[in-house]
Amino acid sequence: MGPNISEEKRYTIQRAQAIYDSSLRQELDPSYSGKYVSIEPDSGDYFLGESIFHAIDAALTKYPKRLIHTIRIGEQRSTMA
Repeated sequence: MGPNISEEKRYTIQRAQAIYDSSLRQELDPSYSGKYVSIEPDSGDYFLGESIFHAIDAALTKYPKRLIHTIRIGEQRSTMA
C-alpha cells in the first residue's frame, strides 16, 4: 500500500483481504486463478470477473457509493476502487 492511501481505504483493503483469506481463497483459487474478485467488505458480497474491469463494474453496479477492494485470484496484488 502506498503512503498516500487514506485510513478509510487502508481499512477497506484490510477488511476485504481478511474476507478473501478466511473464506474465499480456498473456494476461488483452484477454479478461478487468474480471474478477479471485487469484495465489498461491509456486506461481504463479492463479484467475479474475467478482467479487473468486469469485477469492479459488477461491484460498483450494486454498491456505487462504497469502497471495494479487487484481488487477482491466485496472486497477492490487489486494486482499490
